[in-house]
Amino acid sequence: SSRNFVPQGLSNLAWAMATTLKKDEALLAAIREQSQAKLPILNTQDLANTLWAWAKLEKFDSEFFSQLSSAAQHLLPNFNPQSLANSAWAFASLLILDKPFLRSIGEAARLSIADFNVQALSNITWSFARLDILDDKLFSAVASEALRKVPQFDAQAVSNMSWSFARLDLW
Repeated sequence: SSRNFVPQGLSNLAWAMATTLKKDEALLAAIREQSQAKLPILNTQDLANTLWAWAKLEKFDSEFFSQLSSAAQHLLPNFNPQSLANSAWAFASLLILDKPFLRSIGEAARLSIADFNVQALSNITWSFARLDILDDKLFSAVASEALRKVPQFDAQAVSNMSWSFARLDLW
């Protein structure tokens, strides 16, 4: 029973289902219910993994996303770059526009931008561009960091970054 799962077990189960693209609706409903009950004790990884899993499984659930973003809001300074990028990606993938939360993600990302790898840089810019959120400070920080990491970029990252900057008329 999902009631016996600790928060990490719930988010790991959601992640595993998403990575294998298994949509067991009854199990997802139980994960959602228990995650909601445990919101105050979910950590950064639990929150980011759950958001990512719901988006990967194309489970549009703006109420659940709102609850998760509310729980994550005060923890954003503790999110690692991948968790910040994946959380933004989840909202963008499902076209859920939560500007206050995403602006907070942008602020947290700016503060740790040097720790972002190429994929996280690419994902966060794609996410903001997909939702038409222009965050000049974030994109400026990303551009500076991307210049330092140019040798690490692959074709997909270059394509995503170019699209993102062009979509927001930043070049």
